Amino acid sequence: MNLNENHQLIVTGPDVDSVLNAIKGEPFTHPDYHTVHDVHIDPQRIIPAPEGADDAWRLEHWGTRQVLLDSQRITRRETGRVDIYFSTFRTTPTLLLLKLSTMFPDHVFALFSVEDCDDGYVTPSKLTFTNGHEVERVDSGTETELQHVYAAIDDEATRRLKLYEERKGAKATMQETYEMVAAYDTNKPERPDTFDGEVVDRIAGPAPSP
Repeated sequence: MNLNENHQLIVTGPDVDSVLNAIKGEPFTHPDYHTVHDVHIDPQRIIPAPEGADDAWRLEHWGTRQVLLDSQRITRRETGRVDIYFSTFRTTPTLLLLKLSTMFPDHVFALFSVEDCDDGYVTPSKLTFTNGHEVERVDSGTETELQHVYAAIDDEATRRLKLYEERKGAKATMQETYEMVAAYDTNKPERPDTFDGEVVDRIAGPAPSP
């Protein structure tokens, strides 16, 4: 069963800061753990839900029942693009991204998504939106296609996957590829490229002794 979908939204264009300011929400306090989290993409700032809106309304107007507010992070790239990491409940927020692309028609929004399933199976996909239109859709169902999807995210993903396969001595499976590329250091979320050895050891096993 598909539980959540994990997303990486890549925003490119002439003024990504305007996009970030438009969709940024107020800090979210978790009702159970009382932890405070930055909200980088607030669906209410894109398509406001009326008071009393239920899951059916949000699914119809957002494309998903819920955008999780306690697990978002952001990375700025030297190229000027911005990556927003967030999760949704079960389905992809296609309608939110379509609306967002109409709000900023001179920007491109590329959404990489992976289903988080309780059986361990993952199905990555890529959707690209610009000026109110979906201009690209890639659904990958094989290991090779999966690697292509993630390699398209950035060079860091490609480097980490290569390091893993060199350590393992074989091509990565679909699940291993997802774990390798999607994982990040929870202690240093602002630097997801500083933990390669640790993640490789966890997934592939430690390096053999010389």
